[in-house]
Amino acid sequence: MGLFNKRKDKGNSVVWRDASGKITCPGDNCPKDCDDTCPIYLNTQAGMMCQIGMGDKAMPIFQKIIEIAPDFYDAWNNMGGVYGGQGQYQKAYDCYLKAHEISPDRPAPVFGLGLTTRDLKRYEECLKWCDEYDRISKDHRLDDTRNIALAALGKPTQKRTTPKF
Repeated sequence: MGLFNKRKDKGNSVVWRDASGKITCPGDNCPKDCDDTCPIYLNTQAGMMCQIGMGDKAMPIFQKIIEIAPDFYDAWNNMGGVYGGQGQYQKAYDCYLKAHEISPDRPAPVFGLGLTTRDLKRYEECLKWCDEYDRISKDHRLDDTRNIALAALGKPTQKRTTPKF
């Protein structure tokens, strides 16, 4: 398996990690060696369930991933998406915040934080996340969310910035 191996991490959990400790797919033996101890394999299964509208059935898988690898960003971010889609905005917020803590320079959880703080009517915080998203991604996909927050706070809305592709 090259640089990759299964190693014990925090108790009895077995996690695929590279030499630096990052959770990474071993690739050369995948999917033959993939099993329910591999967070990437489990995340792929749960993600496919979400894509076909089975988010409820994916949640226990995401929870298992977090038990195996509490630092696995993708599981936290994906759980946030499922909770948000179910209207459970505080749970979505908590998951996105954890994903953001694990990987602060990735835009996806910041996008989710912008949307969930809007849905939770925490408009000042929403503006903070919209600004952070613009800083990280520069695509301004949260401009409409920002305008909703500004309007709710009685502030003038901003002109939409057209994303550059």
